[in-house]
Amino acid sequence: MEAGALGKPVVASDIEGVNEIIRNEENGLLVPQNDPKRLAEAVMKLKTNPQFSFKLGRSLQNKIEEEYSLSRMVKKIEEIYSKDSIK
Repeated sequence: MEAGALGKPVVASDIEGVNEIIRNEENGLLVPQNDPKRLAEAVMKLKTNPQFSFKLGRSLQNKIEEEYSLSRMVKKIEEIYSKDSIK
C-alpha cells in the first residue's frame, strides 16, 4: 500500500488480503506465490513498458486515496465502535 500511495507500480503475490487491493493488470500485477519466473516476468513487463507501469501506479494511487484515506479509515473505525456500544 505504501508504494501504491506514492504512485509506484506494484508486483505482488496473489494471496488473500493482497488480492483484495491489487487487481491484476488494473492497478498492479499479481503473480503466483513461490514462482520466481513469473515474478521476474512481471518486473520485466513493468521495466519494458513505462506507460503501462505509470498507468498501474496511478490507478493504485487513486484506489488508495479513495478507499484508504485517513478520514475514511477514521469513519470506519467510528462506525465499528458505534455498533459495539449499542449492544
